[in-house]
Amino acid sequence: MTSNPVGIVNRIRSGIEWRTNLVIDRASRVRWRLSDLSDLNAEVDSDPKFALVVTGRNDNYGGDFRGRLAATLEWNLQYERFIEAIYVEWNPLPTQPSDAEWLVKKFKNLRVYIVSPERHKQCCTNPKMPMMEYFAKNVGIRRAKAPWICAANADVLIGPDMFERMSRLRTNAAYCSHNVNIRWSGSSIKPSDLTGDAVLGEFSADKKMFSVSGDFVLAHRDLWMTARGYDESLTDRRISCDGHGLAQLYHHGAVPRVLGRHYHLDHPESCRNATLDHQGNVFDPEKGIPYLNAETWGQTDAEPKQVGERTFFLA
Repeated sequence: MTSNPVGIVNRIRSGIEWRTNLVIDRASRVRWRLSDLSDLNAEVDSDPKFALVVTGRNDNYGGDFRGRLAATLEWNLQYERFIEAIYVEWNPLPTQPSDAEWLVKKFKNLRVYIVSPERHKQCCTNPKMPMMEYFAKNVGIRRAKAPWICAANADVLIGPDMFERMSRLRTNAAYCSHNVNIRWSGSSIKPSDLTGDAVLGEFSADKKMFSVSGDFVLAHRDLWMTARGYDESLTDRRISCDGHGLAQLYHHGAVPRVLGRHYHLDHPESCRNATLDHQGNVFDPEKGIPYLNAETWGQTDAEPKQVGERTFFLA
């Protein structure tokens, strides 16, 4: 049987690429460990308290969105330092039930803000984008009361090593985490779900953490308020807005730090699997820094109307 020279070359190329990426990834992790050593004498908050901000829409994004949301909140809010959680439901479908009722029933320290379809139309210039993720995160960030604010995606689990590190934080740092993509079993999360065959792949945070900032960003409340959240001039996209917001935090004095590993529950509509029309166009996250949102950033020009237990409507 004659060997295929093209196939042999491709296998060799793939092997070289794999080894190169492995070396780069390991070097990245070493660099982050060295930055940790430089923080040993830094001024820190040794008793931090957190708000968790999560956003979504009642459109079953990615399949079984409600199940993934329940699983991640249940896992993340087990950490006793989370004294507050905010869920922002953006532009809900009137034909589908809101997630507010079951969320406030299940999680006692959580409140919900529902942003109306009318307000979405005022903000959005991309007809294919029903969910303005970073506008929604701003709604939660602006209203959070805890000293530390964590903006995390609804499909992200905070890793055990991150929980350990979150007990001692620099107030002038922006924290992200290495990414581990896992297959979700469809039920409540157990530590064993984070290892073995469930792991689909992983990658380390790059030097400025732009590659991982969409899933998890943690910063002190004062830093978020100085930066005025994510850029609200970006009305036609959601991709790259994460790194852009992180670059804004850097402009206002934050230093990048990695806490550990977070775990992403894989689903078909993740930007890891495809770039879709509703995500808009990729752009350089450092372009247009600094930006300056209006005083009313986070939709604070809307008077919240209480429509249920710990549930508020922004018309």
